[in-house]
Amino acid sequence: MAALHYKETDRFPWSPLICGYYSLGLPEPLRGDDLAVQRAIGADVMERISTTVYGQSLPSGIPAAFEISPEAPIETVTNSNDVLIKEVREGNQLLRVYETPVGEVRETYETRESSPWMAFPVEYKIKTPEDLSVYRYIVEAQEYRPAYDEFIRISGEIGDDGIATTPSPISPFQMLLEVELGVEQFHYFLIDYPDELEALMQTMHVKNLEACEIIAESPAEVVILYENTSTSYMSPPMFAQYILEHLNEYADLYHKAGKIVLIHACGKLKDIANELGLGHYDGICDIAPPPTGDLELVEAKEVWGNRKVALGGIDATAFVSLSPEEMKDHVHHILRRVSSHRGVILGSGDAVPAGTPLETLRAVTEAVEEFKL
Repeated sequence: MAALHYKETDRFPWSPLICGYYSLGLPEPLRGDDLAVQRAIGADVMERISTTVYGQSLPSGIPAAFEISPEAPIETVTNSNDVLIKEVREGNQLLRVYETPVGEVRETYETRESSPWMAFPVEYKIKTPEDLSVYRYIVEAQEYRPAYDEFIRISGEIGDDGIATTPSPISPFQMLLEVELGVEQFHYFLIDYPDELEALMQTMHVKNLEACEIIAESPAEVVILYENTSTSYMSPPMFAQYILEHLNEYADLYHKAGKIVLIHACGKLKDIANELGLGHYDGICDIAPPPTGDLELVEAKEVWGNRKVALGGIDATAFVSLSPEEMKDHVHHILRRVSSHRGVILGSGDAVPAGTPLETLRAVTEAVEEFKL
């Protein structure tokens, strides 16, 4: 918290992004227990998935991976606000069909061995211009309510070992691109149906603000928007035109409630580093250097100065390719370059990858403890 507030620290904070991508590949008793993993490696706990708002009516976003079943299809049906949702699980696939008074859309996800934590989208909701109005109806039918109990429980379990953070709705641009249309189709729609797509994004933004109001009243001190920002699938002008204003509105709302606001930007950022520095949020987390990303931690701080906290700096490939001793040398090199800056938290460039030895993560802790500010 001292680093997030630009205060002096007695050492560098070290908080990797530990989630199911990594923890589900570990043996018991650490398997799937992100908090236990962070404690086991001696890191500063920054728990990431303690949601404080519940979408009461409709599922949204990519579902968690589910167990593959060879048995007969499992079907469930829910109905809320004139939206009927049929879910059918068969084998490694999950089919959702949304029936509304203005039409229906469907999506399909697959569980794959390569991703034991999140399912893969293989059929997106929006495929035709007509689907835009159906999806808009679904968005408007969504209802939100507080879900603070689980956050309070996890925060209490963490105690003085770190903090629990809570996720926020992401920008409509990113939601459509990543989840509802897919990269290719989204860009086609942005060219072919700009007015319709922009109107939909505005509807989504207004609805997001309803959820943000609930999150703002939650006990969470730190809110993270998991944008997955990267110029690998959008241009710098697109970020400036379609995303930044929405992020600023969310950040302003959270700031009124005294929250710290971070943006999860784990991709290629160098070409929008200046634009990222203009946002009203407090920092950018899970910054990835090459080869996964293209921005070193020290480069980020040189661009943003004291305007933004920077978290990340260790590329995913380093965790699986370097020995513990090599990792310690690598970390010392990173820390020497950023040691003159405040508002820095050492972490992973996106999630720690599956297969990373615990000894390598503990080596980072040792390197941090050895490094003298």
